[in-house]
Amino acid sequence: MKLTFVGLALAPAQVMASLVVQLAPSLPSPQPVGTPVRWVATASDGNPGVISYRFSVVTSAKTRIVRDFAQASSFTWGSASVEGPYTITVTARNNATQETAQASVPMTLSSRVLAGMPVVTPAANPLVALVSTPPCPDGSQYRVMFRPSSGTPVSYTDWRACNSHVGTNTYVAGMRARMTYQLTPQVGTAGVVVDGPTLPFTTGALPADMPVFTVLQPAGAQSSLNDRIVLFDLVNFGIVAKYPVATDLQGHPLWYYAAFDDPGQIAALLTRTEPGGAMLALADGPNSNSNAKTTQILREFDVAGNTVRETNASRLQEQLAAFGEPSDCRAGGTNCVFGNFHHEIIRLPNGHTLALGDVERMFPAGTQAATGTIDIVGTVIVELDENFQLVWYWNAFDHLDIERAALLHETCSPGSIGCPPLFLASSGNDWLHANSLQLTADGNLLLSLRHQDWVIKIDYRNGAGTGQVLWRLGHDGDFTLEAADPWPWFSHQHDAAFEADGNLTVFDNGNTRVAQNPGLVENSRGQAYVIDEANRTARKVLDVDLGVYSAALGSAQRLSNGNYHFLAGFNNTGQGLFSQAIEATPAGTVVYRLQTPYVSYRSFRQINLYVAPAN
Repeated sequence: MKLTFVGLALAPAQVMASLVVQLAPSLPSPQPVGTPVRWVATASDGNPGVISYRFSVVTSAKTRIVRDFAQASSFTWGSASVEGPYTITVTARNNATQETAQASVPMTLSSRVLAGMPVVTPAANPLVALVSTPPCPDGSQYRVMFRPSSGTPVSYTDWRACNSHVGTNTYVAGMRARMTYQLTPQVGTAGVVVDGPTLPFTTGALPADMPVFTVLQPAGAQSSLNDRIVLFDLVNFGIVAKYPVATDLQGHPLWYYAAFDDPGQIAALLTRTEPGGAMLALADGPNSNSNAKTTQILREFDVAGNTVRETNASRLQEQLAAFGEPSDCRAGGTNCVFGNFHHEIIRLPNGHTLALGDVERMFPAGTQAATGTIDIVGTVIVELDENFQLVWYWNAFDHLDIERAALLHETCSPGSIGCPPLFLASSGNDWLHANSLQLTADGNLLLSLRHQDWVIKIDYRNGAGTGQVLWRLGHDGDFTLEAADPWPWFSHQHDAAFEADGNLTVFDNGNTRVAQNPGLVENSRGQAYVIDEANRTARKVLDVDLGVYSAALGSAQRLSNGNYHFLAGFNNTGQGLFSQAIEATPAGTVVYRLQTPYVSYRSFRQINLYVAPAN
């Protein structure tokens, strides 16, 4: 089916409205729920200008933007988990004239249940299955229990609310390749769990380029065996195409995200996992107004790899301009706000999303001791609503001392690994290099600034704050740290966060410490601190030498049994690059070590793919 709507939006007086768009699905309606359908838009316009496309999914209850305005003219939709009627709408926009046009096509998703009995269907990912069951009573919950035919280990998906009018559809992920599993739908009512029929499912083969994982130190009695999944965000890093992979503690792959198995996704990152199996990631690709491609895309996807929703850097530029932050991302410009996403995306309890973006500004000679005009790269935090539309932002240039330069004088230039694309000049001072973000228990924000050796707290107050910096943690910051170590603080750190026990964990890469101790063997460290905000004191309760030096990347996490998980993500001993996932006890004893010969941005230990790490 193909429907057309001719745009009637008002355009400048000298422009005649002429934009027309058509929309066509790759498969006709109806289709079984969970079927990926590719929607292709075709636009024509007598006026010059780049055409961008917004795709939305409309139900009787709401309209959800699944991809905001971007140059890509097609979108594959397969993330719906409920059968019923939908309408897919595309809005085409001429970026030059701002004229828009729309086209909509109805699509019905039908139930996969046969004769009232549950059905299991293979997903595109050979390690993922779709379990479809009949409706269950309102007020009850459903999930799927799954285990190998051998019986162990037993795993579960998350509980979800029943609906007596529509069936349930659940993606089951966390299974080894070429094994037969028993999948059992369960319904819970008032604490009583009732099993449905058990469905057999045999997983497929792994891709030929699946990374190798080697257990260097097996998990033992002191290890957190409950946190049995190790999720690596393996990255391309200019060397070879790799992608996120989850393994068990023995290094057997259980899940992967195939979309990043692509040299074109050179800078793509999986930043966080969320409850229910949602994944938040940065991807490369075209946006709405620019030909830049490096981490232009913010994407949420499910465990089957279906894109749930997506936006891009140019859309944030447009929205920030409406908030009073005009952006001029071109050579000769002076202020490029949100040239790309970088490092971090997190989900808030209210369903909103926080993300980091880069901002460049040109400054006169003398700034940060520059001999001439200098491009300085900072950071901006944006808050997006459930449709990925901007509702709040914070710009570091408004709140931090521009004269405190990067401590190791880091700069960025075209092609530099770990740097954003530069728009204003051929090189720039990488002033902050923000790399992690957390919503604190009091509703404020914790931001890690790698090149400042600081973790700062920002007055956010759940969107009502001033944005001022409340304190700075680290060397030359606002806290006193009692320690005999000549370099007690973290430096060039990653993944700073308060844990459920109130302590702060951080991966201490140690770059500044290493630079100040040439000739000595210095390793990265896993650290945890007790922070007294009222009295501005800090005390280390963990400071474990991880046995390797990771000059970049890394993560830190407190596990469910009180142990700690650290990722040394970028190690180079002269025998090639590798990353290690390392577990240590509160006493600092390493009790588990898993290695892969690839670079990894972050790593998470999880109970399963549906229960996200607590921080």
